[in-house]
Amino acid sequence: MIFAEFKGDFTKLLNGTNIISSLRKNDEILISEVCSHNAKDSDIARVKIPKMLENFLGFKPKISYCVGNDFPDNLKIFKLVIHCRACMLNRKAMISRIKNVKDAGVAITNYGITISVCKNELERTKAPFFDF
Repeated sequence: MIFAEFKGDFTKLLNGTNIISSLRKNDEILISEVCSHNAKDSDIARVKIPKMLENFLGFKPKISYCVGNDFPDNLKIFKLVIHCRACMLNRKAMISRIKNVKDAGVAITNYGITISVCKNELERTKAPFFDF
């Protein structure tokens, strides 16, 4: 959540979660990791988030991945982009990615916000960032 606010556009990333509960089996999701690392058995992008989405949606979603600077040009094929927290990007680069995804008409959110949705904790976890 902190990186969504610090590195990106928190409101747009929050709004991107609105589509999660309406995803269907043939909808494609892109999980984007900026850093390149060796995936492990407990990898958040390739294991934990896909499993959480499967449990939340009730089916195994179609997921594609991109790593590092390999952000796809054709974003329109996706219903949702789930982006990492962007610790390896500066704010300007992350805002640019968010804009590119939104311009393609695709929803975008990040790992932390997605996890909050899948655990039914979004209201609680976003509360510190808004005056109610």
